[in-house]
Amino acid sequence: MNEFSTIKRIFESNSIVVKPVLIMRDPFERIWSEVRMNIKNKYPDQKNNEEFVCVKLLETYRLKGVEEKTRYERMIKNLENVFDNQNIHYEFSENLYSQQGLDRITNHLGMLSVIVDVNSPNPSPKMTVVPNEVKQEIVNFYKDTYISIFDKFGDDAKVLWNESFKLL
Repeated sequence: MNEFSTIKRIFESNSIVVKPVLIMRDPFERIWSEVRMNIKNKYPDQKNNEEFVCVKLLETYRLKGVEEKTRYERMIKNLENVFDNQNIHYEFSENLYSQQGLDRITNHLGMLSVIVDVNSPNPSPKMTVVPNEVKQEIVNFYKDTYISIFDKFGDDAKVLWNESFKLL
């Protein structure tokens, strides 16, 4: 929260209104994407190795830095303790592949519309299947996050993160 307060103070001292945007992705999918990118960059020969991928997932999801980027309920609390709610915009990563989702962000920021490129390649494509028991462990670890986001955003979250909500 101190960082947010500092950012706000510095910008507002220069007459700039801060309009934070928090983009949230299904916690499991966010972590799995991070692991895939890590494997792609450090262990490219292991990208199709399901056992290796699962080991990396299980080593990663509890890391402090990963939690800091995934516990959206904490980020929301910190943002709302510092910034005016009308200046904060929340968006789901899954909506950024639609013109409407991107338009909500550009409108919030007072920017001109940006055209969505739905054909851009995925930098970390899914090359293996994660067994349900591994996914279940991760989803359960972030259960408070899923519930908190559902409480705040309702069915939007449940629909977009449907596969993970089924495991709760």
